[in-house]
Amino acid sequence: MHDRSLPLILATAAFLAVLLWRVRPALPWGRDRAARVALRHARTRVESRADVERLALELARRPRKLEAILWRHLAAVSWTGEHRDSARASLDALRVLYEGRLKNAVRARAIAHALEATEAVDQPGGQKTFGSA
Repeated sequence: MHDRSLPLILATAAFLAVLLWRVRPALPWGRDRAARVALRHARTRVESRADVERLALELARRPRKLEAILWRHLAAVSWTGEHRDSARASLDALRVLYEGRLKNAVRARAIAHALEATEAVDQPGGQKTFGSA
């Protein structure tokens, strides 16, 4: 081996080490296998309150992924009717995230107001549906 090629070999080894470190969450081994399985299942459609609660427990260590999935769920379903319970569970899980691990008081208050609005729909004399006159 020539002395001139040693820095190139060291740089290549350092590059590969950094590359492996960056892609390690996607690798099929490790202790976080349950979280990867939970993410795979979470990408399917969340249908019920129990699905949201299960998802919140399984992805407790990955709050950003949970946040993204919950927002996608809220965007995809109606907050009234048959999906009302799952939408309210998603709002509640987001409120807990913003009050806890993600620390965003403004979003937590906004979500709390949205939860209050969904409760007002259920009470007599409240709004009948969102966005209707």
